[in-house]
Amino acid sequence: MTGTTGSEGQTYTRDLAAFAHDMRLADVPAEARHEALRILIDCLGCGVAGLVAPGTRIAIDLAREERGPLQANVISSGLASVLPACYANTSAINSLDFDVYGPEAHLAPVVVSAALAMGDAVDASGADVFAAMCAGLEGEEIGFWRFAGAPGCDWSALTGELGHHWVLPEVSYKLYPAGLYNSSAISEVQRLVREHELAPDEIERVEVRSTRTGSGATRPPPTHYLSAWGNAAYSIAAGVFDVRPLRSWEEPHIFQRPDILAFMQKVQFKPLRDGEVTSTGNYWERWAPVRVTIEARGEMVEGGRDHHLAMDDAGLVAKFHDNAGGLLSNDAAHRLERACWDLEGLTRVRDLTMILAGADASKVG
Repeated sequence: MTGTTGSEGQTYTRDLAAFAHDMRLADVPAEARHEALRILIDCLGCGVAGLVAPGTRIAIDLAREERGPLQANVISSGLASVLPACYANTSAINSLDFDVYGPEAHLAPVVVSAALAMGDAVDASGADVFAAMCAGLEGEEIGFWRFAGAPGCDWSALTGELGHHWVLPEVSYKLYPAGLYNSSAISEVQRLVREHELAPDEIERVEVRSTRTGSGATRPPPTHYLSAWGNAAYSIAAGVFDVRPLRSWEEPHIFQRPDILAFMQKVQFKPLRDGEVTSTGNYWERWAPVRVTIEARGEMVEGGRDHHLAMDDAGLVAKFHDNAGGLLSNDAAHRLERACWDLEGLTRVRDLTMILAGADASKVG
């Protein structure tokens, strides 16, 4: 195997390959193992929810007829050749932009789908797939840094602390199917609406101030699921109306609702005011300052936060069942959740992937 060579002659891909080959689940700290299972649960819930997206269904249809010597289960479809299966499941998980973010970009859908697909194809145990997820091997031309769109990779930083510093706990879970930096704004708007018992028709204006949220320009109403996802004013309006299930934010019967479209016109985006934020931080520390002003009932209420809300295990499980509800039976959803938490003990990972294959895309609203 030829390794990627650095300026001092290091073969970084050889180091990465050796790490992945030799690593055992027992080598992974308990905190990182637990986070890997949380990532798995979040990804699979988002994958089922992703059935509402036309792009997901196109990817699944493309994979459906592909056959080969190695096959893996596709969400809502059954067995297909391993590479198309991996592609379709990755598309499903990421289609609503609802999946876990980090440590850099949306890497989890790629890692989880690849590990599950290959484990399914070779009839691997859950423990082997678990270890593969944690290892997350990458290479010079097809690495996950390429997937994230980076122009290059700092290989010495990537390999310098292999097995010592684990970045798995440095991820952020999305509370809503929207851009990550819209999440803090939606959370803060919802908090103010709830605490002040505001009805949507009582609200006259919502002003959001952030370094990375929204745009000063008014965007047209969403016409399809991608324009709904990319419209920060729409996402905040859907949050004000507390639309459930959350996956429905990107379905036509929600993003074409007249009351939500009317509320969008009340949402404005402005820069942060001078001196309004005094904290500093990094995005992997979930630092995302936002300030919100709501005018309602002739009064003004304000709030803000400097970090994304964390999601504990209970919140993660609730999100999973909100995503899977109606597309998996209650029994199947609970069996899938248990299989994720018990991944290390599964004799065959296919026991998990077959539950995913049983999701019912015909029940999409």
